[in-house]
Amino acid sequence: MEKLNNTELGYDYFFEDNRQKMGRGDFSAARVIAEHRGLYKIKNENG
Repeated sequence: MEKLNNTELGYDYFFEDNRQKMGRGDFSAARVIAEHRGLYKIKNENG
């Protein structure tokens, strides 16, 4: 599986700032890339 960096997934300072404000600094960021009938496919830096 191809590895991407967060910037390639659309992650920037806006999302990082809000993640920190919410106290979620220990969680990794991911992005929903597809949705089908309530099932979601996500990607993060690890694939």
